[in-house]
Parts: sequence; C-alpha cells; structure tokens
Amino acid sequence: MIPLNELDVLVLDCQATGPNPRSSRLLEIGWTTVRASSNFTAITDGHLFVNHHEWTGSGESQNLDKIHNQKLSENNQKLSKNNQKLLEGPGHLFSKRFPGIETYIIRYADVFEIPRRVSRITGLKVEDLAGGVPLEQAWKKLVEVAHELKTRQGLGCCPAAVHFSQFENPFLRYFHQQFIPDEPYPFETICTYRLVKRLFPQFPRKTLRAVAGHFGWSVHELRRVSHHVAAAAFIWSRLVPLLQEQGIQTFSQLVEWMNKPFSVKRDVSFQFLIPSQVRNKLPDKPGVYRMSRANGELLYIGKATSLRKRVNTYFHHKKRGSFARQSIEMAMQAANVEVVETASVLEAALLESDEIKRCAPPYNVALKQKERRVVFFSRDFQQVSTLRSDSFPIGPIVSPSSILPLAGVNSILNGEWDEKTDQEEVWAGLGIMPDYAPDTACFWEGVRIFFQQHASLLNISKPTPDRVFQQLMVLGKELHARKREEELAVKIKKEKSIEEGEGDSEGDHEKENVLEDIRDKEGWVWTPESAARYLEAVVRHGARAVRLARWFCLLSESSIAWITGVSTGSRRRLLIFQSGQIVHRDFLEPGQELPIPYSFDRTFPFRQKNFDVVTFDRMRILTTELRRLAGISDEAGRRVCVRLSPRDIVEGKKWQVLFSWI
Repeated sequence: MIPLNELDVLVLDCQATGPNPRSSRLLEIGWTTVRASSNFTAITDGHLFVNHHEWTGSGESQNLDKIHNQKLSENNQKLSKNNQKLLEGPGHLFSKRFPGIETYIIRYADVFEIPRRVSRITGLKVEDLAGGVPLEQAWKKLVEVAHELKTRQGLGCCPAAVHFSQFENPFLRYFHQQFIPDEPYPFETICTYRLVKRLFPQFPRKTLRAVAGHFGWSVHELRRVSHHVAAAAFIWSRLVPLLQEQGIQTFSQLVEWMNKPFSVKRDVSFQFLIPSQVRNKLPDKPGVYRMSRANGELLYIGKATSLRKRVNTYFHHKKRGSFARQSIEMAMQAANVEVVETASVLEAALLESDEIKRCAPPYNVALKQKERRVVFFSRDFQQVSTLRSDSFPIGPIVSPSSILPLAGVNSILNGEWDEKTDQEEVWAGLGIMPDYAPDTACFWEGVRIFFQQHASLLNISKPTPDRVFQQLMVLGKELHARKREEELAVKIKKEKSIEEGEGDSEGDHEKENVLEDIRDKEGWVWTPESAARYLEAVVRHGARAVRLARWFCLLSESSIAWITGVSTGSRRRLLIFQSGQIVHRDFLEPGQELPIPYSFDRTFPFRQKNFDVVTFDRMRILTTELRRLAGISDEAGRRVCVRLSPRDIVEGKKWQVLFSWI
C-alpha cells in the first residue's frame, strides 16, 4: 500500500448556479494532483496571486500594494483565457508540487442567467461561458485523469480530496449517471472540511478561506475554481502529516477512520494565532489597526476608539450573524496585528479610509474604491462627465444612482414627457425596474398628485434648466426637512415605547435605494399616492446628494478644532485641510483663535476639480465624525468648530441648522 504522504491525490472543485445538479448549471470545474511529501516553498516566504490559469508568486517578498491594487478589468482579461493548463516555471510556488491546475468553463447551447450573487463572488458572467467547452468534454477529461491516477497507483478507485464535498459529490454522481452510467463510479472522495472538524475542533470556522488562511495560504477574493483547488491542495498537504501522527498511514485507513462516528465537542476553547497576551498589551487609545496573515498579506484595516478593546472583540466567538461569521473567519487567519495610534477618533476614521483604498484588504468592503469614480452632471441631469466643466457643474458625485432619476423628473417638469411617451423610456429615466413598474394610468395620476401637492414650488411657466434646477433643489430641501421631522417623531415614539418596555432600541437608517424608501418589503402595490411619494423620494435623495457635494467642496478647504476625548485640559485639537487633505495638525491653547484656512479663497470649480473618490470619502467620513462630535458637543463640552473663511464659522447652534440642510 502507498503511504498517505506518497499518494497522488486528485483535488477538485466546482462552481455552479446552485446546489442541486438537476436544477442548477455547472459553471466551472477544475482539478490538480497533489502529493503531500513533495518539497514545497514556505508559504510565508511569498504570495500566490491566483487567476484562472496563471500563477504569479515567488519565494521573495513582494509589494502587497501592487498585488491588491490590480485593476479588475486586467484580472478579468486573464480570467477570460480558459481551459488551459497552468504552466510550470521558475519562481512558481507550485512548480515543484503540482503539474498544474486544469480548469474548464462550461458552455451550454441555451442561454440562461447566472444569479447575481454567484456572478459577484466568482466574477463569471454569461458572456464568459461562450469560450468554454461542453460539459461532457470536461467530464471525460476529468475521468481520464482519475483513471490514470487509479491505474498508475494500483488502486480500486481514484483518491480525491474536496474541501466541502457535500456540494461537489451530488454533481459528480449526477454527471457519472448522465454520461457513463455503466462504468463504476471512479472517485473515493475525502472531505477536508470534515477532516478539519475532527482534527481541529477548536477552530471557530472551518471554511476553505479560514483554514487555508490559518495555515498561511492566501485565497483570492474571486472564488474561481483555480483559487479553491490551490487552497484545498495546500490544506491537504498540511493535514496529511497530522493524520500520520494519529496512526493513519494509508488512504484506506483514512476512509475507514472518516466513516467512524464522530461527535463535535461543544465546550472546546477556540484557537487563534494571536495570543490574548499580545492583544491585551495593545494601547487603550484611538488609532488604526492592521491584521495580516502569517505570510504578511493584509487581511483587514479598522479604526478604534480603544485599540485594545476593539481588536479583542474579534476574538469573542459568541457573536452571531453573517457579519460575526466573517469577523471570526478573518480573526482565525490573523497572525499579526499592527497598530498606529492617533490623537483622536476622528483622525483614526480618516486614516482608516485612506489606508483601505491604498491597500484594498480582502475583508474590508465598505470603503474600497473598486469601480467607483467621481462624476459631474449637467444642470438638467441628462448628461454626465468624469470632468468638471461649465457644461457639467453639478458634483462631485460618486453614487450616480441617486442623481440619475432626477433627469426623469426634470423631463416631466419641462414637458418633455407625458402619458404618450414610451413608458420604457420613462421607467429607465426614473430608475424603476420594468418588472416593478406601475400601471401607466396609475403613474400619471401620481404625477398629477405630485404637482398638486407642490404647486407653489413647481409652477414654472417658462421652464429653463436653471429655473427647474433651482426649484428641484428648494423642493428637495423642504422634503428633506419634512422627512427629518417624521424620523424624529418616530424616534421619540420608539424611545417612549422602550421606556415602557416595548419595542427595541435599533435606530432607523435612510434607505439607499429610492424605491425601498417608500415601500414595505411585503404587500406593497403601486397606487397614485405611492407614485407621488416615489417622485418626492427621487427629488429628496437627489437634492441632498447635490447639497452634500457642495458641502464637501466647502469642507475641503477648512480649519477644524475640537476637544478630543483623549485631550487633557481645555486644549483643542486642530486640523487644517487643503484640497481635502490634512496639511497641518496641532493643538490650540485656551483662547487661541482658530486659524483661517490656507486656501479659503479658492473658487468652487477649482475645488470640484480636486476631487477623486479618496477625497470624496474622506470628506464624507469627516462630515459623519463632525455630526457625531456636534451631537455630544454640549454634553461633553467638545466645542466643535469649523472655519471655512475669515467670516464663515460653524459652531454652537449653527450645527443644527447645517445638519438639517445636509
């Protein structure tokens, strides 16, 4: 019998539209052969950036920023080259270990939709399938490899390792029955997920990404089969020596051991790579922390009021929910934590945003730049440009979806659209999906209600782009104020119910999707009244985005002072911004005047042209922090003050007026 560490094992993975092979479509399948005893370059000495058919990695340390910041379009170009075996070569981490990973995208005769979630996590789109191969061809190739492994090693079946075989096994057996039902099933599959559950009950998460990362292997964010096969092969190589230590020397012994009953221990202490002694020595001060794997690859960047307390929260396994699962998965892989202390929580929040965009860690989602970009709109919202000019004065905007429906309202106001207009054009212009669109008569009755309710503001006899724009902005501001009053009333009512022992304390939040803002999840139907509310929501959201853009431009050239939560005495922290960046940090002594911004006299168009996504997010986060500080200013004596020019200063009660505006 071949010893387990000398056995050539087939490692494979699949991606499909769903878990049921009868009702789902296989999108991609891939495999490789691994022998646990082969020499392997230490994973801590390099990084493997995997794509569909190309390895890039070496034994030397690499620039992580370059790895993380590769454009998605470049990666997709590589991914589109399919069905080729990965070539060996100097410097390739797997060159001594694997003959290559073979992957196949599956082509179908008919057209079908790939679920959005599957497309998002794999990067696969329907058009990618056109360059694939028929399913039967890929299956026959897999069976050929399985038979070769089985025959060469004198085995009755092909030994195979899959990390979560509960997903792959039904597909493999279904394809076997479909293509070669008269032949014996060629695989004996070992589930490495179940292996990890037995060998490492103290692991809080047993997912492929968590286990591979814990051992020091980097799994790419896109869940392509080549990435998963590489990670599963690495996990197998790490598990085999541990199995042999337990007396399991052959594959047949492993199969027998796996078939024995096994009970999961519920009272085990979870195991993490960063010991509590290290975490508890972190400073109890605000700052930014960076968690990384053993190979040095960055996992996550976060901010904290207390670095010690915040970092330790990731290692409390009693959390529940999808966010908690992701946090524990990340913490399980973290072998190192680095911290940067800041003088205030506000500065930590700004640094976090900048660092996330610079490094793009895999477990940071919200503040990544991704495909976002700054755009500017014409005054009628009908056209958009990436450059600010006299023809495109509205901006900067990074979420065009909040502005684009205003073009539809504008077309209604100036008489371009009426009941005779092609309704598909109307729905597209207003951001309404055709499947969720109202009846035509119902919608236009809603338009009449909308005009009646706001006749004093929308009675434009001779509409011009400038007049329509101004009226929409005024109406949007009024609707925003009304919405804030309604939210305040709901908040007061909820707080009262909580005091009386009813309800819960979860705060309300504004919906990002305009349609969701006016409807409940269930039982909602279009009516003329709801159509009118939809138009109101479009104007309110769009006008607020325009106001925020103007505020961000003002804030980009400003001086800010406040008493931080970590300051001593009455000294105030000072930050001076120029072109949206901090150019000066200091403390103001009691009685010292807040300095005038260096470039307060810059024109508004000049400021707009200085914006990119990084600057936009920095100003957005700064606004959020100022809102937080102003909210506790009176109670805690923070004395938050922003100076925009020699005469324009926001402080005290002016904050309430400002935040009712933005």
